[in-house]
Amino acid sequence: MTVAILTSAYSFRVLIAVFYIKNNARRSENRTPGVPLTMVVPLVLLAIGSVFRGYLASDAFIGWGTDLWGISLVSAPATVDAVRSHMIPVWRSALPLITVPLGLL
Repeated sequence: MTVAILTSAYSFRVLIAVFYIKNNARRSENRTPGVPLTMVVPLVLLAIGSVFRGYLASDAFIGWGTDLWGISLVSAPATVDAVRSHMIPVWRSALPLITVPLGLL
């Protein structure tokens, strides 16, 4: 529980430092160079290939009559107790919202 509180406080301070505190870097340190062509070409090829492959394989995952999800975790009756054991109480899921104001201290 202590680790969750400290992590929440640290995350809150990082968000404040990134988005609200004025940048103290020199102008020469703020220049962002363009992406070189040796990085752009492979990324574009990978993006085109992944979109094309996803379109071709979409019927196997979400098409009519597919049995891919028939043995999934949600529909397997033997795993209901395993899934239920991973559920946490509501008050524990609200702890990050409660501990974020501690980052102001």
